[in-house]
Amino acid sequence: MKRGGGEGKITITRSPSSADNGRNEGLPAMASGSSGKSSVTERPTKMVRSYVRSKAPRLRWTDDLHRCFVLAVERLGGAENAIEAARRNGTAQVISSLRSEKFPAAALAVSRRQSRLQKLKEMLLHQSQDAPAAPPLHRRPAELTVACHDQRSVAVHVPEQMGKRPHSFILFKDLLSSCNARETGGQKRMKSFKWIGVKNFQHGDPPPPKSVALEPVPKLGGAMAAEDSLTVEGSLHSHPRNNFSSKNMRGVLWQLGQSITRRLAQADKKVAARRCFTAESDLKKTVLYDFHIANGAKMVPFCGWSMPIQYKDSIMDSTVNCRENGSLFDVSHMCGLSLKGKDCITFLEKLVIADVAGLVPGTGTLTVFTNEKGGAIDDSVITKVKDDHIYIVVNAGCRDKDLAHIEEHMKSFKAKGGDVSWHIHDERSLLALQGPLAAPVLQHSTKDDLSKIYFGDFRMLDINGVPCYLTRTGYTGEDGFEISVPSEHAVELAKTILEKSEGKVRLTGLGARDSLRLEAGLCLYGNDMEQHISPIEAGLTWAIGKRRRAEGGFLGAEVILKQIEEGPAIRRVGFFSSGPPARSHSEIQNEKGENIGEITSGGFSPCLKKNIAMGYVKSGTHKAGTKVKIIVRGKPYDGVITKMPFVPTKYYKP
Repeated sequence: MKRGGGEGKITITRSPSSADNGRNEGLPAMASGSSGKSSVTERPTKMVRSYVRSKAPRLRWTDDLHRCFVLAVERLGGAENAIEAARRNGTAQVISSLRSEKFPAAALAVSRRQSRLQKLKEMLLHQSQDAPAAPPLHRRPAELTVACHDQRSVAVHVPEQMGKRPHSFILFKDLLSSCNARETGGQKRMKSFKWIGVKNFQHGDPPPPKSVALEPVPKLGGAMAAEDSLTVEGSLHSHPRNNFSSKNMRGVLWQLGQSITRRLAQADKKVAARRCFTAESDLKKTVLYDFHIANGAKMVPFCGWSMPIQYKDSIMDSTVNCRENGSLFDVSHMCGLSLKGKDCITFLEKLVIADVAGLVPGTGTLTVFTNEKGGAIDDSVITKVKDDHIYIVVNAGCRDKDLAHIEEHMKSFKAKGGDVSWHIHDERSLLALQGPLAAPVLQHSTKDDLSKIYFGDFRMLDINGVPCYLTRTGYTGEDGFEISVPSEHAVELAKTILEKSEGKVRLTGLGARDSLRLEAGLCLYGNDMEQHISPIEAGLTWAIGKRRRAEGGFLGAEVILKQIEEGPAIRRVGFFSSGPPARSHSEIQNEKGENIGEITSGGFSPCLKKNIAMGYVKSGTHKAGTKVKIIVRGKPYDGVITKMPFVPTKYYKP
């Protein structure tokens, strides 16, 4: 967690996640400068907003567009140079210069996890020249692939200074190259502003961080031409040279942003709406991919995989059907692995907060991998198969990070004589069968008595005549199972489950899965948990066994155990709210209008028919029944803190 933006202000820096839509409607956040300091104004004037609604095509100002806008300014050498260039030459000439530099040659990396205001704070402006930099993201630099407008591919190497791992891309077809004489009216309007010189220009500013380099990579069918390579130069963070007047911003950079907005709105809608984490051809596919397509799935890129977000049913209908009947999810993108060896428990307890030694063979629990500062690297379900065998399932979005973390510590552990090895189960697929009909339907396919398997239990048994790993757990709050099956039998098992249910259990995508987990009050890593958030702050104190609290011995134990004793500074809580649904990064205020926290997940509950959300607030303001104001699109709406889960869980327990 990072605290900034004024005394008592809480902002949360997070990694990307698969569940937030990033749909923020409006205009790019604007900046102003005074007394050598940079600040950010929340919104343009009403006049500007009314102009956009009446003159410009209707278009959501997404984080994708915001990043394009920011990089356009950076390509011009910073805000000061952009203002001067547009003042001197007009917007059309500015666009032309960007076009001549091949700026739109490739899709630009964008992070959808941050709101416009927060992103502008972290990537463009510091509050003052000596303001501390944002805490580094403890990840390796990301190297991803995006699509060019000419259907070629480029690799995007993102430096760590960006502070986020970009995980979403949008194809800007003819985004700037189509800007031409249609901007004439905009130029006249722009020139009508009274120009005020740039104030508080700071000399001797530090050199900018590394550029974001877009280098060509070979693609099947031929290599890219050398001229298709592209480097977006300039700082992704603030430097004092970027201080400028709010009037200048409204007059020039706003106009530049609107030029981009209008051009994108007029482009091919199918191309403009195409968002992905990697080029489509580079996405991984589960063995059920063709099965999903045959059943009408809408596939979307997710953590490098092509996954179904929904089928023929709406997300709301699928959510309700899971609660009333059942759902079958393909979660094969998640990573299953086994730790083996006589010292595997000792090794794992150095990395997680759970009392692994205290687990009875054949049982499991939710746990958290922590770092040295007590933050969460990932949450995971672990199962003790035997005393020398631990089965783990980690999140798809954290796979590379988790495996690197485990491997690094395993090398040092084995160097000291420890007996531990691991195996990644890439040969298996993972299905999640959830809902009240899960057990009755699955019982048709196995001879084992499922009524003797309780929540959290693990078994190796035959399902459909195939050896499977079965765990009675899930991510919906419902009774259910996660089934690890050899990949060559996954499609057959999915068909059997659907047939035995007589149409009541339905294929369900990631959209409903996110609604279900939110209703159940479960964390989504990257939204509600992150490397700056401790398990105590996230409300997972129960996951730390009594022995582990007494002995410690895991990474970050000193910080975490101190929080247990003294209490955390912030706490994760649930909310009911009025008005439009609160989304990630919505500000939470008390009744006096003071900032007390931030929303991390939110949406409309299909089962409760009301808005629900979760987020972090200052300790002391976290009690159930506390009334708050939640800021959505710049307007405050009534909210109340409530206990979670929002929908009662139905886990099968003895």
